[in-house]
Amino acid sequence: SSDLIMQPYEYSFTCGQDNDPPGIVIWDPEDSGEVPFNYILHVKVRDLGTGINENSVHFYLDDVDVTGDTQHTTVSTNDDWTSCDVFYNPFPDEFYTVDQTYEMRIVVEDNASPLPNTLGFTSSFTCVEDNELPVTSNHIPA
Repeated sequence: SSDLIMQPYEYSFTCGQDNDPPGIVIWDPEDSGEVPFNYILHVKVRDLGTGINENSVHFYLDDVDVTGDTQHTTVSTNDDWTSCDVFYNPFPDEFYTVDQTYEMRIVVEDNASPLPNTLGFTSSFTCVEDNELPVTSNHIPA
């Protein structure tokens, strides 16, 4: 019977290319910010599309690649966003010098093919003397 023959069905689709580089969500300290000598630097980047290439994350302090001294984690979400947090916690012998200005830079690529999209961003911060007293709590007796 002719009603058992499947009729041809035509459909079409397009494949979009990821042309957008990752973007910055958190940059701490802000450009030209002031920090104490032992401040932990934090950058969070995010990519919608192909995701962040973890092997491409490079973090520089005064043009010195300190990526090996950073901690970074990459998280994918259900809505196609991938984010990467990068933390630089200076070792005691690498604490910042008071009244000195430093430049921090991050370079990150996504997984776009054939060529990845690259984010490169630079800012500066100045180390200032920490004049705030420590806060204590839970004093016994009160």
